[in-house]
Amino acid sequence: MRTIFLARNRDPLSVWTTQPATFPRRATALLTASTARRAFIRSLIEYPTIRPENTSLIAQIRGGFLTAALGVVLMALPVDTDVFALIGLTVAGLGCAPIYPAIIHSTPVNFGRRNSQAIIGIQMASAYTGSTLAPPLFGALSAWLGLWTFPLFLAVLVLLGIVMSERVNRRIPVAVDA
Repeated sequence: MRTIFLARNRDPLSVWTTQPATFPRRATALLTASTARRAFIRSLIEYPTIRPENTSLIAQIRGGFLTAALGVVLMALPVDTDVFALIGLTVAGLGCAPIYPAIIHSTPVNFGRRNSQAIIGIQMASAYTGSTLAPPLFGALSAWLGLWTFPLFLAVLVLLGIVMSERVNRRIPVAVDA
């Protein structure tokens, strides 16, 4: 087992270590912290949406996009330290947390109960397709232009999300099941 860790330790910036006992402990601690953080944030976000009102869900979606936009701005600040980029990445992630649950919860209100199952399926398929295709797309873009395009890439995604969300809110009146 030690040879696996030695083989992966060619890069000096790698998180792998030559100590076989250190990596599993660190990986387990990071995975546990990440899972706990996600569960905590989701519980904070989903608690107010147990009995959702459409106006509160729209406010959560808008607030999430605006918080994500603030994070993108922090990442794009031209300063000599990486602290603002790390804080911006965290803020952008926290801003994105309420968007997906709020969109899913508002689907029956926006499109009616009869259509909501099919539309939620489309929303989930689109989310998984986006999360599958966005990283390789950005990887190709950054290989061609450079890593400086990351805040710009995120800004385009946030802007697209805001525009499409507001378009749905303006064009679709609250659906009433017949």
